[in-house]
Formats: sequence, structure tokens, C-alpha cells
Amino acid sequence: MIRTAHGLGIPSTSTMMYGHTEQPEHWVRHMLLLRDIQKDTGGFSEFVPLGFIHSETRLYRKGHARAGATFDEI
Repeated sequence: MIRTAHGLGIPSTSTMMYGHTEQPEHWVRHMLLLRDIQKDTGGFSEFVPLGFIHSETRLYRKGHARAGATFDEI
């Protein structure tokens, strides 16, 4: 879908949320995917890393996510 938008001349941002349940290999896989899309389409105008904010999330309260993306925990 994003490749279609870029093919139509519609630029977009690229994002990656981190700091919840993923592992470093997931970050790498995501970054490689974004790189490949950008190489093919040139349609991303920016990259926005989004740190997980754990407070009041069901995922955190049930013990399925760590307490946010602080540098001590990554």
C-alpha cells in the first residue's frame, strides 16, 4: 500500500515504535524494510522513531511490556 502511494507521488513519513515487546533483531528487520522501500520509491520524507510510553497501557499492566524505552533498558 505504501509503495502504491509513493508510486502515485504521495510522500509519507516512516515510523518505528520501539521499547515495548520487541527485540533488537526486530528493529533491524524494520529498518531494512524501510531502507528497501525508500531505495525503490524515494517516497519517505522522514524517519520518526516512536518510543513506547508504557504508563496506563494494558500491555504493561499485564506484564507483557517493559517500562518504556529508556536507554537503561535497551
